[in-house]
Amino acid sequence: MCRLTAAAAAAAVMHYSMVFMAAGMAAATATQSAAAAGIAAKAAPLALPADDVANSGALLVASAVLAMLGLCRAGQEFTQEPKAVALATELVAGVLFAFGLVYTGMVRPTKVIAFLSPLYPAWDLSLMFVMGGALLVALPGFQLILRKHIIKKPYCEANFSIPTRNSIDPTLILGGILFGAGWGISGMCPGPAVVAAVAKPVPQVVAYVVAMMGGMWAQGLWERATTSGGAPVETS
Repeated sequence: MCRLTAAAAAAAVMHYSMVFMAAGMAAATATQSAAAAGIAAKAAPLALPADDVANSGALLVASAVLAMLGLCRAGQEFTQEPKAVALATELVAGVLFAFGLVYTGMVRPTKVIAFLSPLYPAWDLSLMFVMGGALLVALPGFQLILRKHIIKKPYCEANFSIPTRNSIDPTLILGGILFGAGWGISGMCPGPAVVAAVAKPVPQVVAYVVAMMGGMWAQGLWERATTSGGAPVETS
């Protein structure tokens, strides 16, 4: 049952990702977001990072590995304080994620728009390597845990959180289209936008985050209103 649920959830995520990527590229191309953002119409060369950039990346990876190993050890040692360990894990993971977003340029709208504009002369393929690198780490890990059961439970949590909503329905597809369109036009998505709003709160980014939160709130109201009997909607 766990395998079937995980596989169905993975299929839904894959479909959603394909939809929002296609919608993002279509929106960025149709609205000429790259030109509107002032991106120079010349090819962006793919090159290996400079030594200082590569050294910073190696330090970030080493810090992530050491932090995760330390938290795993803490989860084994402090079994009487599971919530404290879980919160510490969330905090460390969030900090590392934020550093990763900044390091890879995901918080720069121009970088994202250039990636989502395949017909523009300055099409930037570098973010493809960011996504590929993330999948290279996450995909084998999830498969080993969910399919091979190399560990029975997380070190820092009570159990694994496996999505229970895994249907590919019009809501999923429409949500992917809306998300992708906003991403392609603005060059921002929720995680990087929040990091950018905290790190450098310029008016445009703050306005985006406020509008995003307002949209989430309005969607929640709409979903509750259209759910029969006003029953809570399961989102996990």
